[in-house]
This record gives sequence, C-alpha cells and structure tokens, in this order.
Amino acid sequence: MKFIIKQFPKLLWATFNAWLEKEPFKISAVIAYYAILSLPGLLIMILEIVGSLWGKEIVRGELFSEISSAMGPETAQSIQGIL
Repeated sequence: MKFIIKQFPKLLWATFNAWLEKEPFKISAVIAYYAILSLPGLLIMILEIVGSLWGKEIVRGELFSEISSAMGPETAQSIQGIL
C-alpha cells in the first residue's frame, strides 16, 4: 500500500478524532489514581525483592535518595513514613 502525502491531513484528523472518542483525559485521571494507590505496595515489593539481594538498608537509602531528588525531601519523608 502506497502512502500518498495528500491523504496525510485526513489520516491525522481521523486519528485525532478517534483519540478524542476514547476520552483520554478521563482515562489518564483513572490511571493516576490507581498509580497513587498502588505506590506503597509497589515500594514494599521493591524493598523486599531487591533488598534481599543487596541489603534492605542500602536499597532503602538509594530509593529515598532518588525520590527526594525527583519529588523533594518532604515527599520522600512522607513515603518513608508510610513504609
């Protein structure tokens, strides 16, 4: 099948309309909500699995260092309190 440049705007418009029909903003909010709810469980699994290989204190220190640099020290302390 040969691509014709004249059809590109039609293809782009059809793709955009199909994307809007799926309600992407509503779905992204749902994904963000579930990600926040699954964060403590995911962090516990990471600490247990990787901590059994390298030591829990080393993994915990590196994990909170990364969280602190990405999201700030207050957020890292809050997550540390949750765990």
